[in-house]
Amino acid sequence: TSSSRRWLGRVMMTSACIAGIILVSFTSYLLNLRKEMPLARKLFLGICAVYALYGAAGFAFPSFISWGKFFSLSFTANVAALTVSVILFAKGRRIAGYMTAFFIILIAAGLASTLLRADVLSFNGFTAHIRPAALLAQAMLLSFALSRRIRMIERDRISAQTEAIRSLELADRIKNDFLAAT
Repeated sequence: TSSSRRWLGRVMMTSACIAGIILVSFTSYLLNLRKEMPLARKLFLGICAVYALYGAAGFAFPSFISWGKFFSLSFTANVAALTVSVILFAKGRRIAGYMTAFFIILIAAGLASTLLRADVLSFNGFTAHIRPAALLAQAMLLSFALSRRIRMIERDRISAQTEAIRSLELADRIKNDFLAAT
């Protein structure tokens, strides 16, 4: 029925918005934007808020919501994430290289899909497999980036523990010197 079809469309839009929020949040975490680029993190939080409002508006104002607007929002979010990734990669953050490649592939695959739907690209054996190949490449890049981020966190933890041990040893030495002097 048309009522269930409309309901399904609203649920699909909300689910897509949730997926967008997850992608933007995960990117912010992997790139460590809280520390590296706080202003970009605020931009990403704003994008997440827009996704959330758009997803909720799918139920409250269904005539306002369209997939075209959603894809425009997603394209804007992806270009913003690509820009931040390129900036961090230029600053020497290796993990940003993985994310740069991820977003280039994501944008290229999205554009290829759009061109296929618009019949600008012909459908053949190569173009039929663009999306699955892109998803595989993106999964691999995200796994490399996550692995790199975990190693960075582990290295920071070990460094903090080493610093704490040095501080405790220094405090113990100062205490012993003080006690020896009295």
